[in-house]
Amino acid sequence: MEGTLVPGGIAEVLKGIIAEGRSGLLFLRSGEREKGLYFDRGAMVHAESNQRVESLAHYFLEHDLVALDQLEQALGEVGPGHSLEAALLQHQAVDPDQLSEAKKAVMMTIVTSAFEWSAGSYLFQEGDFPYHREDALMPTLTLVAEGVRRMYDFDAIRDRLLASTRPLGASTAAEHDPARLHLGPTEGFIMSRVDGASTTREICSVSLLSEEMTCRILYALMVAGVVSEGGQGTNPRPQAKPDPRPTAPLSTRPPEMQAAYRKESVRLDPPRDAPAPQPARATPQAGARPASNAAGANRAASRLGLTPDQIRRVEEIERLFEAVNAMSHYAILGLEREASVPAVQAAFDGMSARFHPRNNAFIHDDALRSKLVYVFGKILNAHKTLSDPRTRDPYDDHLRREERERTADVTVRMDVSKSERQKAIDERSHEAEGHYKTAQLYFNNQRFHDALEAVKKAIKVYPEEARYFALAGTIEGKNPILRWQKDAEVHLVKAQELDPWNPEYALELGKLYNNAGLKTKAKRQYYRVLELDPQNTVALAEVPPAERPRQTIEKPAEPAKPVADEEDPEVEVS
Repeated sequence: MEGTLVPGGIAEVLKGIIAEGRSGLLFLRSGEREKGLYFDRGAMVHAESNQRVESLAHYFLEHDLVALDQLEQALGEVGPGHSLEAALLQHQAVDPDQLSEAKKAVMMTIVTSAFEWSAGSYLFQEGDFPYHREDALMPTLTLVAEGVRRMYDFDAIRDRLLASTRPLGASTAAEHDPARLHLGPTEGFIMSRVDGASTTREICSVSLLSEEMTCRILYALMVAGVVSEGGQGTNPRPQAKPDPRPTAPLSTRPPEMQAAYRKESVRLDPPRDAPAPQPARATPQAGARPASNAAGANRAASRLGLTPDQIRRVEEIERLFEAVNAMSHYAILGLEREASVPAVQAAFDGMSARFHPRNNAFIHDDALRSKLVYVFGKILNAHKTLSDPRTRDPYDDHLRREERERTADVTVRMDVSKSERQKAIDERSHEAEGHYKTAQLYFNNQRFHDALEAVKKAIKVYPEEARYFALAGTIEGKNPILRWQKDAEVHLVKAQELDPWNPEYALELGKLYNNAGLKTKAKRQYYRVLELDPQNTVALAEVPPAERPRQTIEKPAEPAKPVADEEDPEVEVS
């Protein structure tokens, strides 16, 4: 099995290997880059690369887990019967848990970066290699899902999925192979919509995620053999036997890979002729992803000293914060559409008891408390809207319009009285908003590179929206490199130009200047924040009382905008 890689082709190659339950080595090459992905009965169990930036040694140095002199000493001891991992453990340079997390992160990098290749070649060599699915570092679905999220050339795949009229159902292989069902929260949510009768387009229409992200997750589930086209319990590919290993196992890589790996001084696996003792490692949880040390430390710090009930409350807050922007007012309060006003009040009282800031005084972490305040603000808004018929009736009308649009399979329902130019503007705005919501999801999951790529698409499609520039600036500001800091400044300044009455943009710009040591510029931005929001605690802490503005600036009322005449030659759409 061999061939040429095309944009997005690596996923289809993996799809065949996984579905047929094959065992062996998939050798990938693109220019000077080479990777080896090992499979055991359809499960991805090990990965190698000839790129030093994808090596275990590089990971340890990049994350400051091992000192340079310790690493050099360990590398000097690598040889037959003694791997780098064994040497590091012997010198107690890392503990087994750190080593396990490092190996998972390196495997994730090797596998997912291959999904970004747009050209190259592949060769699959059947055989029995010393890596078995019982010892796999990570679930195959986790690797595939992250790889599909990073694919650049996804438009053709998305269009094919949306055009298909075949329903999606859980594949027979998935039903009989629980090891494949390592579903994270996002994959689990989409999987719950796969009922054996709905097409991809129908699932997208009821998904809380954007169409792009929903299609990517569905495609990842197909590649991993969890979902198949054709309805419930179908699988168009032949099923694997319990253990299809050949009786005469192969013990060598392809000649190309042998030559490449002889040049490498750092190996990610023990030498094949004398395997090193395997260090103890923590069993990976189902669906778990490798998290950054910083993110894990922040979560641990925010829960330090809490009781089990308080920890559960924190988890509730974080889950609701992730999902609340995509929820209706009824969903936020846990109500049906026909709920009475007393039922709305009762639901609000229950949510207030759980999420009111004063009822969660044990939360001292600033970031978590900000999430709590934001969530409770959404709860208040839902209660305010649904408890008053004057606001509830228009909101119900809005929901009914959205439902009619989804049922009719129309992206945006246009009013026939709108001009063609206004229709074009609305279409661009709708497309850009989808990219922006995708960027927010990535940002909340600390996937800043993906978030920046998504929000740049939103800016390209609809450059008139301040929120898009603000998010781009916030993401870029997290990178200390000067070029990124300058880009962050440009985007935040643009956000201010488009919406000068939003204090959050001035606050973010002030923080950027403050971190860069530009105190005068920072103070000017904090002063602007206090003009718009006199109670902002961050700005109050930065501006001395004597220098604070004496009066606030109120946003002037916007005059009613006349509807553009269809023949008006001055109205242009870029």
